Amino acid sequence: MRWAAGICAVVLVPSLAFATLGIFRGKLVDPPPQQHQSGWIFVQSPRGMLRRVEISKARITYGEDVPSARRARSPAADLVPGTEVLVTAEQDDAGEWRATEIQILHLRTGRAAGRPASAT
Repeated sequence: MRWAAGICAVVLVPSLAFATLGIFRGKLVDPPPQQHQSGWIFVQSPRGMLRRVEISKARITYGEDVPSARRARSPAADLVPGTEVLVTAEQDDAGEWRATEIQILHLRTGRAAGRPASAT
């Protein structure tokens, strides 16, 4: 039985060591021309770096600073340009970011309380 555990450690540990985990913060922006795809968002960091992030399997939550009265029924509805987010994602072999968690930190300005947001 110990040899099986040893084989698993040899096979699994190196693959975990090469997985790239990223945590980044920024505002959602409109996609560049010709790059709009359902299930993807574009996050621009405060320093201007733009990341494309796949969100289909992400757990989306609100931060404690987002008032309950301004939250949509589905947090995904608030993933619109101007919303500030904190993203936890893994980078795949092709260099694409795949979100595991998205926390909405601040809603875009100008959205009336209780009014549903449009989806991207």
